[in-house]
Amino acid sequence: MSLTKRISTWIFKKWGWSLKGPLPHDVSKCLVVVYPHTSNWDFPVGVLFREVTGISIGFVAKHSLFKPPLGWIMKRMGGKPVVRTGNTNFVEGVAKIFAENETFRLCLTPEGTRSKTDKVKSGFHYMARAANVPIVFCAFEWDTKTMRWSEPYEVTEDYEDTLKSFHDFFRGTIGYAPELAYEIPEE
Repeated sequence: MSLTKRISTWIFKKWGWSLKGPLPHDVSKCLVVVYPHTSNWDFPVGVLFREVTGISIGFVAKHSLFKPPLGWIMKRMGGKPVVRTGNTNFVEGVAKIFAENETFRLCLTPEGTRSKTDKVKSGFHYMARAANVPIVFCAFEWDTKTMRWSEPYEVTEDYEDTLKSFHDFFRGTIGYAPELAYEIPEE
């Protein structure tokens, strides 16, 4: 076991985090949809998870973050640049990244912000459709410090089906700052 993995495992356990559900070890391509995203602390927990499990999960960010002097850090951490301005199609850009990589798991937060929002963005559904990859849901349950994982969800053409599955999986999840989370409707 590498020193980085030992240290990460120690921090993960010391922080009190545990894992529940099927981890996406055998899923070479998927969209990892994380909810809720209410704090910057979600990112280091996710990075620790990657080190502890050895599961490579990347992220996309605006291309300007990949310029010097810190761009190499973004790439080293699994980031992929995407142009998000003008007439560019973000969904097609993400689908292209999936097509260009034999193995790629992409993490995103459909709230699109750490601030309070009254809806989730539908892009995660359309990205999974365009890339022809399943969605794996991951709940950051800060109240119990559990990362809860779903089986891969095969996306249909109907966004409402995907949104219902999102709501069903994440209902009751409490994030770092619950007052900032998108409120999942009752059944």
